[in-house]
Amino acid sequence: MNNCLLHSSGEAASKPAAVRTRSPRTSEPEKPVGRKEGGVAGDRMMIDAFIAQYGVRRFESGASVSSSALHRFLANRGYGLLVEDERNGRVRLLERNGPTRSMMWPDVVKFCDALRQSEGLEPFVRDAHQSGPPSVS
Repeated sequence: MNNCLLHSSGEAASKPAAVRTRSPRTSEPEKPVGRKEGGVAGDRMMIDAFIAQYGVRRFESGASVSSSALHRFLANRGYGLLVEDERNGRVRLLERNGPTRSMMWPDVVKFCDALRQSEGLEPFVRDAHQSGPPSVS
């Protein structure tokens, strides 16, 4: 039998059946969405401009707002933390010779920032009045 295509009626098809073809591959990779032109050099320029405008924040080794890091930070300064309500993030701040205070976790971070600033250390959270980009939530 010859290699022509037949219709269901048995007649020869006038056009060959459509063949699935792959789209041709290009040597150029797709550009990431939202990426500006310039590649690494453009990135370096943006980083340098950001540092010139806002500066670089430096933290000591181990500085973090994780619960374990803040527990250590406060313990080294005579404070303790007790979890009151883990689901809602409420903790009790214990002072060595003072009253206990119940507070939410963001308040604990603010308290630690006040201690850090009094010791001349960089605070974890930038104040709204400080220059800098908006924080991502």
